[in-house]
Amino acid sequence: GFAATGNVSSNSVTVRGGSISFAYGGFTSNGTASNNSVTVSGGSIGSDVVGGFTSNGTASSNSVTFNDGCINNDDGRIYGGLVSSGTVSSNSVTINGGTIGRHNGYVYGGYASGGTVTNNTVTINSGIIDVIAPPASGCVYGGYAVNGSVTSNTVIVNGGTVGTQNGFVYGGYVESSGSATSNSVIISGGTIGADRIGADWIGAVYGGYVSSGSATNNSVTVSGGTIGGDGGGAVYGGWVSSGSATNNTVTLYGGTIISGSIYGGYSETSGGDVTTGNRLNLGLSGHGVSG
Repeated sequence: GFAATGNVSSNSVTVRGGSISFAYGGFTSNGTASNNSVTVSGGSIGSDVVGGFTSNGTASSNSVTFNDGCINNDDGRIYGGLVSSGTVSSNSVTINGGTIGRHNGYVYGGYASGGTVTNNTVTINSGIIDVIAPPASGCVYGGYAVNGSVTSNTVIVNGGTVGTQNGFVYGGYVESSGSATSNSVIISGGTIGADRIGADWIGAVYGGYVSSGSATNNSVTVSGGTIGGDGGGAVYGGWVSSGSATNNTVTLYGGTIISGSIYGGYSETSGGDVTTGNRLNLGLSGHGVSG
């Protein structure tokens, strides 16, 4: 569905084969994009796959399901909901197979350059996010804002590979300034940061990540899978470059974190609160932290 201005709702796109440049379920320059969907089950896509887009407004309840095929671009990107300025809420991306990105791969449940990003979800069941073209990174974000608030977004990794070299998973991510609150990452399988070419690539998982501001009440739960390659692995409940990271939780019931570093709250600069309310919970059996 397309509108130069106004609302786009309840449209669907299905890709089963062939070669196309991009795929949008719904697109509007000014208005609301809601309940639009894209399903990819084969073929080659040259650029972005987007459930619902608006330049100025709200993108809500849009979805992308990627079953097979490839995004055959150096930087492959999938967005459940995408907004330049406004609100991104309740969008979803499900990856069941295929490959995303010839060099780097990026998956976003919800993305806003400025505004509010809330209640978006990414689920990875299988597939590869970034293909071997060094140096490469696979990145998955439940919710992403350049500036603003990122709240209650979720990433679930049940299988597949996030990063054939460097791999990163974020429940909520703020690139510049703002807050990441109550975001979560749940990992039961798969690999994050798989070393395929013998170099020191890494894997890292963040419940909430903020460059400047606060990361609060975020969580990471690991019950299976592998985090990290030869260069190591790391898990952060809440991470800030500057600011505070409080009341975040990391829970380990299983899986392996290679040469692992684990933090409830972490700051790259001194002066912020990174101790209040942060917790590390260890299960009774099955977890592994090597190195």
